[in-house]
Amino acid sequence: GLLALESPVHAENGCPSGYEPWKIPPTSTSDCMAIPDYGQDEPAETPTAPEPVWADRWGAIAIGSTESGGGVGVSVDAKSQKAAEREAIDECVTSGGGAICKSEYFSYNNQCAVIAWGNSSYVVQSADTIDLAASIGLARCNQRTSDCRIFYSGCSLPARIG
Repeated sequence: GLLALESPVHAENGCPSGYEPWKIPPTSTSDCMAIPDYGQDEPAETPTAPEPVWADRWGAIAIGSTESGGGVGVSVDAKSQKAAEREAIDECVTSGGGAICKSEYFSYNNQCAVIAWGNSSYVVQSADTIDLAASIGLARCNQRTSDCRIFYSGCSLPARIG
């Protein structure tokens, strides 16, 4: 029984693990040859590119009116909601919208937005694409008034930063 513990272990083919017979039937381990690439680690996988890093982008639309006229201000691709709103409000005030611009604004991020304007009303709408925002905006505008058209469209989509 002790002799069995000292003898090498052989696979079914009579050769040790990682070897195969070159002579059939093998009568000793000298009749075995190493299996090429046996026990080699699999080749390293091709390194994958790191996942992209995206930063949010904001847009805003401000609309104001006064007795003497009105104004519209827009902002796209701002790095923060506050920056987008500030830019749109400032542009709205400058274009004649007055103080009302500060209360009539709409902000969105990582989307597109439109202004659908009709005879007596308007709608501001955001969605994943301009086409979708326009479709929804026109439908909502036409529920309020007639002759609605897209007056403005723009997108503030995420920016790849890494």
